[in-house]
Amino acid sequence: MALSEIFGAFIAESVRRVTPRAALLSALSGIAITFIAMDFTFKIFARPLVALVPMAINLCRLLLPSEIAARFARRHGRHRRRYFARLDAAAR
Repeated sequence: MALSEIFGAFIAESVRRVTPRAALLSALSGIAITFIAMDFTFKIFARPLVALVPMAINLCRLLLPSEIAARFARRHGRHRRRYFARLDAAAR
């Protein structure tokens, strides 16, 4: 490991000159996105049951034939509209 770092130090300037700036910055942005997402990932792993419901819905919509998935989505959407309509009426 140390030998590769020492060797890399000698050729780093030539690599930097040849490599486009976007390619160099993409590695940094990937690391930043990973650190941002790690907090949410750890929260999901702490409470896996919370994440299973959305995963099951997404898997059903992905794997089931489109007619069954569309019927499920219509039925689910109708209940949500009723719920939000009741909330809206209660707020008035």
